[in-house]
Amino acid sequence: MASGSFQKHNVRDSYLSACAYKDGFLLSGDGGRLDFVNASGESTTVNTGTDRPLYAVCKCSDGAVAAGEDGTLIFVGGSGAVPVKTGITADLICACEFRGSIIVGGADGKIFAVTRGGDVKEVYSGPCSVTGVASNGERCIGVTSDGKAVISENADAWTEFPYGEYYGVAAEFDGIASIGAGFFAYGIENGNTFAVTTQLGGVWTKRDLNVYDYGRTVGIGEAPITCAASCGMQTVAGLSDGRALVMPECPKCNILRNISKHKIYAAASNGGSVIFAGDEYFYKTVDFDILRQQKIRLEKALEMADAGAVIIDVRDEYDYAMSRIEQSINIPLYGLEDALREFFPDKTSPIIFCCRSGAKSRAACSISKAMGYTEIYDLGGIAEITENGGNRK
Repeated sequence: MASGSFQKHNVRDSYLSACAYKDGFLLSGDGGRLDFVNASGESTTVNTGTDRPLYAVCKCSDGAVAAGEDGTLIFVGGSGAVPVKTGITADLICACEFRGSIIVGGADGKIFAVTRGGDVKEVYSGPCSVTGVASNGERCIGVTSDGKAVISENADAWTEFPYGEYYGVAAEFDGIASIGAGFFAYGIENGNTFAVTTQLGGVWTKRDLNVYDYGRTVGIGEAPITCAASCGMQTVAGLSDGRALVMPECPKCNILRNISKHKIYAAASNGGSVIFAGDEYFYKTVDFDILRQQKIRLEKALEMADAGAVIIDVRDEYDYAMSRIEQSINIPLYGLEDALREFFPDKTSPIIFCCRSGAKSRAACSISKAMGYTEIYDLGGIAEITENGGNRK
């Protein structure tokens, strides 16, 4: 069972939210704390003029916005931090930009669309807290503590989707993040931590949160998910116990990373790194290359190959001729760099490496990453697969 729904407004002396900003990140937190962390990891405090907790911070087209207790709303830009009088009195616990407005969700169950000049329009009202809002540019989705989602394509009209009722579960959403073209929402369902994904908001798919390690299934335990961010084409979810669950498209390839002994309450990505932040105002930036999961299972590799990915076997020609994965091509490790330059100039194309035992495929991943390739996967050793009559030729 999960230890309970994560509630930002019960947390003190901590960073509570994070967003990309300029070449680094903004972190907001208790006591009006707002810090800018640059690309080198150095932090500078922004004077917000308030000691009220800032529960949310989000990037916008001309800067950033922080939202917090008793309707506090602060625009951050070239002229520093400027408070905006909105007339909102409820705690604002989530925020994002959509269709030229700042969408904020309140503990009173309302969603507001706010302009830079302070014009406020109430666009949704429900009985329970709005715990998260996120936008992918095409639509905005909010989630609530009573297991509902609300969806808009124009920031004015909002449609309610009763997730818990529709799927027959007792659900509480704790937050939502925009990941790629879709959305990743998380919370507590029937007493356990859960996560779901959606593209449009009307159909939701449960995300496997288990880690499958050499035949063993390892769960995330009782730690709730408190935040989520993108890591290239993968999703990373921060856990309250200081770990991060990295989720590639292949659900059987999930991996847990130990980030800190501190509790994690916020995460955001920018460029090639993810920042994690939490209690006692700790923060840590981690490069994608360190964080992301490179290992991939055969089933997913074959699925990706059918969709256009290339599987490269880096063994010598003789070994490849004896036994191989049918969809693979052969480029021996000693000729890999030249072949990649000549035949695979697009460094964002997915490439999957394999060999006999896993040593050469790991070396191939290192070589290709050093050359700037970003979507690299390691199928590892195929000896057991081919010897046991698996996919081979």
